Amino acid sequence: MKKLTRGALWVTFLIYLAIVIRLVVLKEMDAESAVNNIFEREQPSIWTRNNFTLFETIGLYWNDTRIPWTVRLMNLGGNVVGFIPFGLMLPLLFRHKPYFLLTVIYGFLFSLGLELAQWFMAVGSFDVDDLFLNTIGVIVGYIVFRVLHVIFPIRNYLYSPKINRSS
Repeated sequence: MKKLTRGALWVTFLIYLAIVIRLVVLKEMDAESAVNNIFEREQPSIWTRNNFTLFETIGLYWNDTRIPWTVRLMNLGGNVVGFIPFGLMLPLLFRHKPYFLLTVIYGFLFSLGLELAQWFMAVGSFDVDDLFLNTIGVIVGYIVFRVLHVIFPIRNYLYSPKINRSS
């Protein structure tokens, strides 16, 4: 039963990753067109600009009152909220510690992969602020995992405790 539950958890996590990839990288085109963009290098829209300066985009959304608050919330909050499931589910897939460090590193690398894919496929822009916000979302998800684990210790159900054989 534990293997079935872990398998279902893996499938759920992989579906989540596929949905994020679809929403972030393939939001405006199909996969074939995105891959073809790598070789044809169609330019993204004039509104698409790469940002390599931390807090530049966040500052723009935070300070520019011409941008509706709904757009601000969707952009800034969406980058955080979209990665909470990553930080929540990934620690359940690890059998050994350090859950926090691995979760944050893998979350950052997944986000970096998404940003690079957008840049290379010319389907969006590379934004270091998205990396920052996505990583914050992973950390928030991990905190939710820790709180829920205190209430419902699901890891104890997924993995048998280690037996000390030295005695």
